[in-house]
Amino acid sequence: MAITIRGIKITSLTVSQDEEGNEQVSADYQLVSSVDKVLAKNSLNSKQGYGRETFNPSPQTKRALADAVTLYKKDVELSLGLDVT
Repeated sequence: MAITIRGIKITSLTVSQDEEGNEQVSADYQLVSSVDKVLAKNSLNSKQGYGRETFNPSPQTKRALADAVTLYKKDVELSLGLDVT
């Protein structure tokens, strides 16, 4: 039976800002085989990994991430008792 790559599993996703305030996204992922075994681990947009692969998300993904970060920030502010609007 041949083992093939079935897909990837994102194990971590980091959204941060660089010195200029630009949003930076990095991720760690695993290649998963057709028999649910991890074949390889790598990183995107980080200083780690085999080839230091870079990845530029689509405009839709960028918007979704920005929306998620905004909502998360608002939830944290509310949980801290801050009424920032």
